[in-house]
Amino acid sequence: MPPELAAIRREIDAIDDALLVLLQRRSQAVARAWQHKAVHGQARHDPAREAAILARLHAQNAGSGLAPQAVAAVFAAVLAGCQQAAPPSVPTHAPKP
Repeated sequence: MPPELAAIRREIDAIDDALLVLLQRRSQAVARAWQHKAVHGQARHDPAREAAILARLHAQNAGSGLAPQAVAAVFAAVLAGCQQAAPPSVPTHAPKP
């Protein structure tokens, strides 16, 4: 493999490693938010918040060269992945009064 390509691949690997760390941090932050919501009787899932996140990221991506559909798909997967990573002690829906 040419040295230049090897260097580019190492850069890509480093970026992937950093993305994984950020995804893990995001999942931990989501779990803390859910714990807060559980204590305060709020539903864990907030579709309006998810829509706002996707809209914000769509706006930030404008003109970047990344396909909007790809960014939407990646972040939909991130949101779904964080939903699946919920600790079992955190209820999905707010308790009924």
